[in-house]
Amino acid sequence: MKNNNYYTTRARTRLLQIAVWLFLFLPAAMYAQKSKTVSGTVKDATGAPIVGATVVIKGTTIGTLTNQEGKFSISVPEGKGSVLVISFLGMERQEFDVSEVSTIEAVLKETEVKLEDVIVVG
Repeated sequence: MKNNNYYTTRARTRLLQIAVWLFLFLPAAMYAQKSKTVSGTVKDATGAPIVGATVVIKGTTIGTLTNQEGKFSISVPEGKGSVLVISFLGMERQEFDVSEVSTIEAVLKETEVKLEDVIVVG
């Protein structure tokens, strides 16, 4: 009789271990979002690549910078509402909906800022 009780206890322990592992890892797999890679280039109005332009997923802190050729690659969540914001100092920022596309060719225009007063201290 003791031998049968040993196997029953061991089976319960093993079943409990399997249940714990399922509860730990199953939710993570269910909530993981699928993502896709969006790549592209960022240029100015003359067609020259912009080095160091910021490419950020709107509403997050996930982003990247363009390389020496103005190219970038970023992983974004699949589905509607995925918007990339591309900006650079002295240029107008642009937003691109990337729910349906995987490549972007961005052309940033210069911003015109007028100074009202200039004070020279010398």
